[in-house]
Amino acid sequence: MARKPAKFVMQKQGNRLIAAGDLQQRMYTAFVSGLPDGAVFTVTISEHRQPKSLAQLGYWYGVLMPFAEQEFRAQGYNTLATLEVDLETNSATMDMTFKHLFQHATQSIIVPKKRVMSVDEMSHLIDFTVTYLAKKLGVCAPQPEHDICLTSTK
Repeated sequence: MARKPAKFVMQKQGNRLIAAGDLQQRMYTAFVSGLPDGAVFTVTISEHRQPKSLAQLGYWYGVLMPFAEQEFRAQGYNTLATLEVDLETNSATMDMTFKHLFQHATQSIIVPKKRVMSVDEMSHLIDFTVTYLAKKLGVCAPQPEHDICLTSTK
């Protein structure tokens, strides 16, 4: 019976890849010990991406977008004008607006999709939004209660 492909999170140290943490090391050691001697395997290496966190999404939808909506409305932006229709200012249109503004600011070809963002990518979007609100509207967004990686690690 064929085994499912095994995935381990490794980190580079010097000229070697080592398990990223004790749990990864224990799983790797246990897995390798169960392999037959002399067997040949194909190893694929790809960069590990940490998916965005639930805390980031909670802050985005539960705090930042309602705050942006409130502040846009307070400054008289009850609608967000487009070429074809005026969109009501609400959390959904704020989400869409900030993704488009972020796309433009980063000169990205596509509008970012939070469903495929990593922690770092989501952090950049949050940082951009908080900075935009401070610079363009002169308001400071409420800070998250917990560290949700608002600053990129790169």
